[in-house]
Amino acid sequence: MSLSQAGEDAHVVREYDTQKNTFLPDGFVLPSGKQSVTWVDADTLLVARDWGAGSAGLTQSGYPYSVRLLHRGQTLSQAVEIYRGKRTDMDVSPESLRDDKGHQLFLVSRHKDFFHTELRLFDPSTRTLSVLSLPEKYDSLSYFDGRLILHLLQDWSVGGRTINADSIVALDPQSPAQPQLVLSPTSRQTIGDGMGDAMAVTRDGLAVVLYDNVQPVLKLYRRNEAGEWTAHTISLPRNMAAEIVSSDPTLSQAYLQMEGFIQPPQLWGLDTASQSVRPIYRQPDLFEASGLTVEQMSATSVDGTAVPYFIVHPKDWQRDGVRPTLMTAYGGFGLSYLPVYHPDLGITWFNRGGVYVMANIRGGGEFGPVWHEAARREGRQKAYDDFAAVARDLIARHITSPRHLGLRGRSNGGLLAGVEFTQHPDLWNAAIIGVPLLDMMNYEQMAAGASWAAEYGSISEPGPRAFWEKMSPLQALKPGISYPEPFIFTSTRDDRVGPVHARRFAARLESLHLPFLYYEDVEGGHAGTVNAAEVAHERALEAIYLSRKLMDAP
Repeated sequence: MSLSQAGEDAHVVREYDTQKNTFLPDGFVLPSGKQSVTWVDADTLLVARDWGAGSAGLTQSGYPYSVRLLHRGQTLSQAVEIYRGKRTDMDVSPESLRDDKGHQLFLVSRHKDFFHTELRLFDPSTRTLSVLSLPEKYDSLSYFDGRLILHLLQDWSVGGRTINADSIVALDPQSPAQPQLVLSPTSRQTIGDGMGDAMAVTRDGLAVVLYDNVQPVLKLYRRNEAGEWTAHTISLPRNMAAEIVSSDPTLSQAYLQMEGFIQPPQLWGLDTASQSVRPIYRQPDLFEASGLTVEQMSATSVDGTAVPYFIVHPKDWQRDGVRPTLMTAYGGFGLSYLPVYHPDLGITWFNRGGVYVMANIRGGGEFGPVWHEAARREGRQKAYDDFAAVARDLIARHITSPRHLGLRGRSNGGLLAGVEFTQHPDLWNAAIIGVPLLDMMNYEQMAAGASWAAEYGSISEPGPRAFWEKMSPLQALKPGISYPEPFIFTSTRDDRVGPVHARRFAARLESLHLPFLYYEDVEGGHAGTVNAAEVAHERALEAIYLSRKLMDAP
């Protein structure tokens, strides 16, 4: 069990007895730190953590790069190192997989940067490692019938053929140069949401969540007697997000979580033997949604790219050009931005006539690695152009106007909000900038910033440096510009991005004698808040801000 102090990424690991519902008095206890742990057997762990600066501390990104075997009863100093990466890596972590026949794989992943990974097999009996010759860009590892299954994030030329990025392949770990193709999406499809919740193994085969134009579909794959993969497709409700939350390779059952903007989270049971799904449990509705509807629309960016977006609005609305509208997006790290149930928005925004828009801009993973790659490093302006294009599309459709249009973003989305705030101050009357990256000229020296150089480009490189000199929100603030009054929030305990970005941005606004609102929660880490009272408080501040800026009469 992992326990975090005030929501930090650093955490304590303790052994817990699920039968007696208590911590084991003589169980494993790993002190607080950024670490990863997996069982080897009942008395042995594979652990990656800070072992001390004198032996193997942390990478420049603030994550471990030494993996050691720790036996029950040993102190940390007695653990035996089985692999050490480099201090310039992002991190190194252990993992274990078990297939439907009980075979187990122990893996060590050396993350050279955010996207490139070297994978090694670990044999506990001989304590030896062997490198798996695989593409370095992949995610979502699974294990079925002795075959390692992975989602490719790059093209793979192997055995005289090329397997396209975004495909799923299965291979024998002992003979990885002979992969089988399981699934290859089209240009407007992708596997999952980019967070590794897209695949699950049961004793019958492989379940995959596929998104077709940002709409979920469930695919079930089985291997026939000839060893070929065959597919069965199950339709899922539209305008919702789906992820696989639990599965067991020895059973025919798995579980999906479904949720939408106006549908609370639901648990669905998947029976891979009968190839069927059914709702099992639905959380209660926390706001009145019968008068609301969700549509999917599309805008055209400056280079002609079609950018889809979801819009939540009253069923009986009129396009009068003055609808209070809140926009959001993420657009980074290949992560898809999908429908989420926000009770606070339901109560304070939807039920008061507000319109909500989620834009699926480039930089995310909505259409696979190509969609992400288009807005990486110096290409990132495409993401910012896409977001502005959606805003202009809303105005052109007579849904809203700049007087009634606001935006909200967190983390990388906070960077997006900061750029839109400085690039297009005339488009918005409200900007919520949350736990953000804003000083991009110095981000690599702040908290875990060095780990994102593969996404944003290193400032030590001429190309990214020239780009961020123009685009970094902190440096882009200029005197004599009429900016909307922003609401900036961060957390003192954010050990991922760090509060210094938000503080510097607020200080720069203050030096320019520009109005702003600033809130810093003393707890919460990068998640922003850790308990219901703090969540309610911070969201209430946002709701009052949005109401005054976008809903109140001029």
